[in-house]
Amino acid sequence: MSDEPPPTPVAFVRSPSLAPASHDNPTPQSWGPPTSYATKSDKIVCIMVGLPARGKSYISRRLAHYVSFFYGAPAKVFNVGDYRRKIARTTSMADFFDSSNQAAMKARAQACEEALTDLKRWIGETPSQQQRLDQKLHQSGDFGSLAIFDATNSTQSRRAWLVEQLKDTGAKVIFIESVCRDERLVQQTILHAKVGNHDYEGVDPAVAIADFEARIRHYEQVYQELGPPEKHLAWIQIVDGGRQLSMNNIRGFLPSRISQFLVNLHVDCRSFYLSRHGQ
Repeated sequence: MSDEPPPTPVAFVRSPSLAPASHDNPTPQSWGPPTSYATKSDKIVCIMVGLPARGKSYISRRLAHYVSFFYGAPAKVFNVGDYRRKIARTTSMADFFDSSNQAAMKARAQACEEALTDLKRWIGETPSQQQRLDQKLHQSGDFGSLAIFDATNSTQSRRAWLVEQLKDTGAKVIFIESVCRDERLVQQTILHAKVGNHDYEGVDPAVAIADFEARIRHYEQVYQELGPPEKHLAWIQIVDGGRQLSMNNIRGFLPSRISQFLVNLHVDCRSFYLSRHGQ
């Protein structure tokens, strides 16, 4: 056996950099529920553009569901047609949409203003990111909200007015235009979405189709597509239900996700076949 004494234990000292902090975190993180997968971003207002029967309302509903489901963001659609029906209180036939009909134009303008007022009130209920930062409220998953203004918004002057009205919300404004040059898609949309809707309840389908086509012609007289004169705006243009898509001034995480969703969205009817097989 060795007569050497046992080794002396070595005392390990914690490095100062690993020592517990002696003060509280000045900006503590406030975490949401474990099931929250919200993405931090800005408030966004998407404004639909396009002639009737171009799938604007369908795109609006699907986009709101997509953003809400996958990004945990509150999303709401404000359909100006719903406000117009409440104001008119009667079935709106084609002559109601004639730009020379002053009484109808006044009612339509009122519907637009009421819908926009509700949109601004709703989107202003949640403090913006900058307000949260100013107040040192760092909320995990603070997305803001997505509001969709569903109407034709067919002229440059109307779109400029909307941008001006939304300035005080601090929201990003993105125009989404649906252009359809395929007459087959237009007729398909009229048959599946317009015949029998709130404007044509109890109306013979042939009469409803003829009247709606007359409504489209009224809008065509004043309609202006998005293009170079409005290059300062942010917009996404969809042609023939996704055959072609163009973008202008689209920047940021969620706007790019919105454009990606629209690329893969189909506005026409498609068949799905389910097969049960096995031994």
